[in-house]
Amino acid sequence: MSGKNTLPESLIDDLNLKIFFSKKVSFFRHYQNSFLIKHSNDFDCNIVEIGSEKQYNHSSFFTKSKSYLNTNIGGDCDKILDATNIDFADNSQEAYICLSVLEHIYEIDKAFKEIKRTLKPGGKLLLVIPFSYPIHDKVDYWRVSKDTYIRYFGDEFEIKDFCHLGETFSTMIENLSRPKTKWNLRYTIYKMLALVVLLFGKIFGRMDNFPIGYGLYAVKK
Repeated sequence: MSGKNTLPESLIDDLNLKIFFSKKVSFFRHYQNSFLIKHSNDFDCNIVEIGSEKQYNHSSFFTKSKSYLNTNIGGDCDKILDATNIDFADNSQEAYICLSVLEHIYEIDKAFKEIKRTLKPGGKLLLVIPFSYPIHDKVDYWRVSKDTYIRYFGDEFEIKDFCHLGETFSTMIENLSRPKTKWNLRYTIYKMLALVVLLFGKIFGRMDNFPIGYGLYAVKK
């Protein structure tokens, strides 16, 4: 599969006013959660989440899992774990969840390689990385295109789903409506523009190459 641009692509897009006016859930977060729901039933196994924050409670999506381990380099987690140097044996893990984390890891290639090394044959991976999304958090290094997923996972994994989290209209809305809780003159103008884009997007939105992010569901061969 190396060098090919063919993937089983799909789209998650739900432009609605409830999400637009929500103070807690962005379109990106909504799409990410929808991606988890879409594939959660396949994860009836022991799951390790990389770069986990317990406040997001991602384990609640995986009700069929045998166990769920929250890992991070610090903070409120079950185990301290560095994604670039995972202290698990080769071919030992049944499933990884990694959501909006790898864009913050400078040695992202090492993280990809460690995930591949430690997943067992038949092991499952759910991975989300933002694409057309603002710089965020303390450090923010990467945006990853389709070709990167093919390069790192196309040969050793069966890619079950390569999911576009939104499209051009969604991306415009997400960026214009940030930050969610600020409504001074400048941000109010942006949000009103975003509302107009939302109305057009409900009619003309189609899967394209400008999503807010990508979701990957892959199984190691």
